[in-house]
Parts: sequence; C-alpha cells; structure tokens
Amino acid sequence: MNIEDLFQEINLETREVEFKGTLEEGDNSKSDRLLDRLEYGWLKTVNAFANTLGGTLFVGVENKTHRILSLSANEVDVITLRFHRLVKEHIHPEIDYDIEAIPVNEGKAPRFLLKILIKRSETLPVTMNVNGFNFIFIRYYGKNAPATPEQIRSLSLEGKNAVFDTRMTKALFSPERFHKLFTAYEEKMGKTLNEKQLIDARFMDKDHHLSMGAEFFADDYYEDKTLLVATKIQGVNKGSDYFYQSKEIRGNLIDVLKESVSFVNAHAANGFRKTASGSFPYVAYPAQSLNEGIANAIAHRNYFLDGTQIELNLYDDRLEIISPGSYPLGENITPSTDIATIAPGRRNEVICAVLSLLGYIDKKGSGFDKIAEDYRGKGEAFRPFVTSSATYFSLTLPDLTHVGGLVERNEFPEIHVPPLITSEKEIAILRYCYAKKRSAMEIASYIGVTPSSYFRKDVLDKLVQRGYLVVDESQRPAKFLANRNNVIAR
Repeated sequence: MNIEDLFQEINLETREVEFKGTLEEGDNSKSDRLLDRLEYGWLKTVNAFANTLGGTLFVGVENKTHRILSLSANEVDVITLRFHRLVKEHIHPEIDYDIEAIPVNEGKAPRFLLKILIKRSETLPVTMNVNGFNFIFIRYYGKNAPATPEQIRSLSLEGKNAVFDTRMTKALFSPERFHKLFTAYEEKMGKTLNEKQLIDARFMDKDHHLSMGAEFFADDYYEDKTLLVATKIQGVNKGSDYFYQSKEIRGNLIDVLKESVSFVNAHAANGFRKTASGSFPYVAYPAQSLNEGIANAIAHRNYFLDGTQIELNLYDDRLEIISPGSYPLGENITPSTDIATIAPGRRNEVICAVLSLLGYIDKKGSGFDKIAEDYRGKGEAFRPFVTSSATYFSLTLPDLTHVGGLVERNEFPEIHVPPLITSEKEIAILRYCYAKKRSAMEIASYIGVTPSSYFRKDVLDKLVQRGYLVVDESQRPAKFLANRNNVIAR
C-alpha cells in the first residue's frame, strides 16, 4: 500500500508535506558535523514547517517509493515519546502540533501510520538549538534550507505582527494631501473614492491615523523609500559602456508608477508597421504587462531594506524589472517561464490594497496570468520569465519588436561592432561566439576555413588582442567568447 491509497491528494513531498520511514535518534557514524546527528534531519523539517506555512510529517512512509512501511503499536509509542522529548529539547519557543496514529490494515497485528501536523508558529522566528547554537530553517518545495538574514528579519517582524506598511503613524488623514490618489481613482473607476474604502484597505484607522503605507501615496512624499532607477542600456548586458539614459524616479507611488511606464515607452521601439492593408501598431511591451510588471514590483518590494531601489533595465531585447527583497513566499526561483503557475504572495498589505483599488494590480493576484496571456503564441524566444534569490525578485519581459527575441535564446544574434571591424568573416566569428564559447575548430568549421596555425594566429589571436574576443584557456581545447564590453548584441 502507498500513501496515495490513503490520501489521494498526497503524492509528493511538497512545501507542506514530508515523508519519513521513522524518526531516528543518535550519532551518525558517517559524520562528525554539528548538524549530522540522526534526529537533526527531521527536527529541521519540524523547525522549517513552524517558520513557514506549517505542514504534515508522515512517519512510516518510504520516501522514494511512497510505500507505507507501517509501524507497530510499540514503535508508535517510542516514536511519539521521542518526538515530544526532542522537540521540547531543541525547538524554541514551544510550537503547536497534533499527532494522529492512523490504522493500516496489514496482517493480523494492528499496524499504524503516524501523521504529525505542525502548525505555523504565532511566535517567530522558531529556532532549533544545537549545543548552544541556534539555527533557523525555512521550508521550500520538498526541502529545508537555512533562513537568510532578510528572512530572519522578516520572521522577527512577523512575530511582532509588524508588516512595514501597516504600521500606524501619528499623522492624521487630510484629503488635501492625497489629491493625486483621489484623481487617479476617479480617472480609473469613474467614481469618487470614499473614506470607508480607505479604512477597509487599512490606509488609516477609524480615528483617521495614517498607516506607513498610506504616506507613500501622499502628494508631498519624496523620500528614498520609493526610489526607482530606470536605465536604457545599449546592447543586451551591463558589460557595455554605452548607456542612453538613466533616471532616478521617486515620490508618491502613483507618480513613480506613471513615470516608470512613461520612461519605458519613451525608450522602446514603439510605432506603426505599414503593410499592404494598412498600418498596424508596433509595440515593444504590451501595456497591460508593462503596468502589471512595474506595479507588482512596487507592491511587493521589501521596504524594510534601506539603501535599495527598484531597477528598470531596458536592454535592446528585453526589460528587466528588479525588486529588492526575496519572493514574498520565501522560495528561490530559478529562471522560470511558467509565470502563470507562480503562487501570489503579498508583502505589503496597504500598498497592495490601494493599487488594487486603483486597478493597477489584480485583487486576486493573477497579474502574471495576464502577462503570460499577452505573450502567448509569440514563440519560445519571447516568453517572459521570473527569477528570485534571497535578495531580489526579477521579472523579464522580452521586447516584441526585437528580431529573434531574447538574445540569450538566439544562438546567432545580430551584433554591433566598432568601425574597425569591417571583415564579414570577423563579424561572423563574433556572432557565432556571442552566446556560447567555441573552440578554434568549431569556429573554423562554421566560417568554412581550415583550423590552421595561420587562422589561429592571424585571425583569432588578433581578435583577442584587439579586445573583441576573450579566450578561456582553462578548457581543453581553449574556447573563445565575444567580449561583451566591446561587442554589442542588437
């Protein structure tokens, strides 16, 4: 019998589910590292569940096969007592959990499966104490990992019920300070924003004291907390020394959003394409995707991080929108084009609520669904993607007017080189070596010549000496790559 036979919805180790054959205790003879006692493996899971979303630990299930091993009544007693004792000894503060022994009908003697439900702690962060050292773990999809400094800080603030933008200030609401907010709402919705809506959004309390998030929408707000830096970069990477323009945008969040969108549209290749049947719009970034992307960065930025800014980097082939702070749900995301499947997570309740009232972000958190729809059917080279780490969250929107799509997905991009490069053969080499390192033999084969000593010395080595190729001699054979400081992809 497998776990799926008892619980149809449980078939994988996820963010909220883990399987263990048993809960061991004692020295791990294979290691002498601090965290390699046998019990620390499952205690990390308990700690991570308590710090993240809570979760269920099934004991008596083989991890790889999902086969139910089942436990005797005596084993259930031993494991239960061990769990109580070691959790009390190592996990602080005290956490809330339930243990259930589920009968498994195998053989004559009663057999059981243990289901341990660990609840998310209301007192954060929860630590795991080992020989005087405190560790804090976070749960990701199917694994546990040490919390980053930012995550620890966020947990500490959550434990004090402190979300940055919901903190109340001593300032009192005055409609005259929020003319732009009321005007934006009327323009978008065709009606007047009322005070009850603002109270429901936690913009202010019933006594009209403003939240910190509300201050960001005041007409006179001009602090660095809302700073956004927009930059137009020639080429497809920051290695280029060529920048068209860079602009610092700060102020109330409505102005920041509008000015950011205007900057992108002013520097993107928008216009009209003429055909035999008439003229058609030629748009680099769909309006809905552009607005949603920038609004989401503003809404979910970590405003606790001083000295940071949102970055809009506009390259020849794409727009990168980089927001300070990890993914709100705490999970690192490797570059993923399945953006519609990313679970929405809110970091700033007031800012999200107000931007939702204004129609800039979707109330249900489906903004990425809309972006995916805008780019659907455009081809693999034009698929948006997201990336996140412990310090940032990034959304990349491909430029729909860029021939060939994203350069990184185009093996032979068009390139711009200085006037000194006039040889078609040299241009072909630089294009061939732009996206991927190539050996001399591969390059020679591509341009149709013999990989002779003459070719290496008089062609490849000279391109290296002039700064247009870089050579990686750590590989055998050595490989060449276009120098992106001097060779600009279009």
